[in-house]
Amino acid sequence: MKTIRYLLLYIIGLSLTAVKAQDLPPTNPSVTDQSVDSRLIDISPLTGRYSRELFLEKIGALGIYTTSSVAEPIKEIVILAKHEVNINQHVVNQFIEECKLAEETTPDSEKEAYLNNRQTPNGREPKMPCQSVKLYFDTANCIPQPETVGSYTYFNLCQDDTIHFAVEGVYNQNGTNYTQQDTLHKYSWVFGDGANVITHFEPFSDKFYGEAKGYEMVVTMTDTNNCPSNPLSARVRIAGNPIQSITRPDPICFDATKPGDTIQINLTTLAAVVPFQYALVSSQRYDSITFIPDGPNCPQLGLCYNTPVTFTSFTPGQTLTSPSDLLSVCVTMEHTYLSDINITIICPNGQQAVLHQNSGGGSWLGEAIDDSGGNVCDPKQNPPGTPYNYCWTEYYPTSTTLANGPSHNWNGANVKDSSNRINHTNYFSPQSSLTSLIGCPLNGEWNIQVCDIVGVDNGYIFSWELNLDPALLPQNWQYSVSNDTTYLEGPGVVGQNKSNALVVPTAPGLFEYTYKVQDEYGCTFDTTISIEVIAVPDPSLGPDTHACQGETITLGNTNCTNCIYTWSTNDKTPTIDVHTTGAYWREVTSPENCTASDTIQAIFHAPPPPILIKHL
Repeated sequence: MKTIRYLLLYIIGLSLTAVKAQDLPPTNPSVTDQSVDSRLIDISPLTGRYSRELFLEKIGALGIYTTSSVAEPIKEIVILAKHEVNINQHVVNQFIEECKLAEETTPDSEKEAYLNNRQTPNGREPKMPCQSVKLYFDTANCIPQPETVGSYTYFNLCQDDTIHFAVEGVYNQNGTNYTQQDTLHKYSWVFGDGANVITHFEPFSDKFYGEAKGYEMVVTMTDTNNCPSNPLSARVRIAGNPIQSITRPDPICFDATKPGDTIQINLTTLAAVVPFQYALVSSQRYDSITFIPDGPNCPQLGLCYNTPVTFTSFTPGQTLTSPSDLLSVCVTMEHTYLSDINITIICPNGQQAVLHQNSGGGSWLGEAIDDSGGNVCDPKQNPPGTPYNYCWTEYYPTSTTLANGPSHNWNGANVKDSSNRINHTNYFSPQSSLTSLIGCPLNGEWNIQVCDIVGVDNGYIFSWELNLDPALLPQNWQYSVSNDTTYLEGPGVVGQNKSNALVVPTAPGLFEYTYKVQDEYGCTFDTTISIEVIAVPDPSLGPDTHACQGETITLGNTNCTNCIYTWSTNDKTPTIDVHTTGAYWREVTSPENCTASDTIQAIFHAPPPPILIKHL
């Protein structure tokens, strides 16, 4: 059969000009007969799946193969033939025209039957028996280079940087049936953020991840025979900004009389810096005390309280498929009249479920403080009471709604019993079924809405929490990125020792400095800090002063506005009166807490001795 095929090609070649084969280097040194004729051809005229499949069949009959199944429309493709079979470009072009015409003239029913007969569970069948292939990361060409910890490969990346993935195959059977080479294959990249990319003939791909978090990526290669490689996976760990907040430092004091003096600035007091951490979580909590105003009587504040929590841990596109996927919604709150309020959970695409709707009469939530008699719209005049937990679920056992739930008496008020979040008891059924949330995206912003629709009463929400089923998480891993160094750059910075920046100010004024943090991944994050350099006050007491015994010397002056004065005599006034000889010092502290001092000698002279005058 092989002899007949080659004879056919030889006969065709007698009437058509053959193209000389181009040798491809062997990827396995043990294989020497790797003479291959290959060509990059334009198949853009083949726009339909039917015409592309026909083309594959026609060239396959001649012993010519492709680097792809071309199941998807692509513009160009590599075709190749091994050993003594050469590619005749004229024949290939003729096949393209024939298949293009067939696409236009063949009835749809015939096309469908043809394609259905060529479907397999794994796509197009290989043309020959598959050869082994093992895919690895090409660590020398990956940026950054990956590291292996246990059974996982990790790429550690800085936020806002682009990662360059590169892979390579090991082909132990290359040349047995067909040619395998990295630049002839198709690569399918699944990056873990919802984006998927296919590259043809390029064993590499660049990827920018927009959010600092962890991702799991997978790449698979399909060789020239449409045989798949092993799926090659890795975890991407992106370091986020560890700078949480900035505290403007105290001014630096500059003494022009002492140029070159070094000031130490403690970097640990300039900013709150914590290691960036990431963990896949299925629960999110909003933890802040918020006033629920008396809706109709406080139109300027609105009727509703809204606060979101945001999930990013789930697979992109993953949705809630059952009410039991949502384990519970828990609100910690107090309010003096249950019938006043509606409570609704709203998912990222706007679907919602009503947890409680203006019912329950005059029952209270928590040990609230009733109307204080002041402005019902001003939280300062309406202090919070003691909140209770109230949880809704269709996952844990429930018996009734919040409005009909058990109560107890507290200071004459009928207070709804709290849910037990440890044992998951006394949970409540939502007013409307959570089935209305089926189809909600798990990732994104979920919102709790509490609306006070009736006048007179108000309350507080202390926190709320949304708990999704941990089994929905695509994987369970976390990481922390430690911080290595912090340093300061800017005017007069001359160095650093341990956690202190060494600054030599040269003049008073307001100067900008760059505060930088470098983490263990080598990522640098920075922020700008303004530091004020203040001239120290003028402490000068002038030259030493002389006077006669019995006289008074006034020391000091008022040349520093709003300054604090401290004398060696413990006086606190700008000036003092002295009557005895001695050294007197005065320390002057400016409002910016810059201090300077000066010393003066006060010298009192005794009167000269009397001179006796003789009278002749």
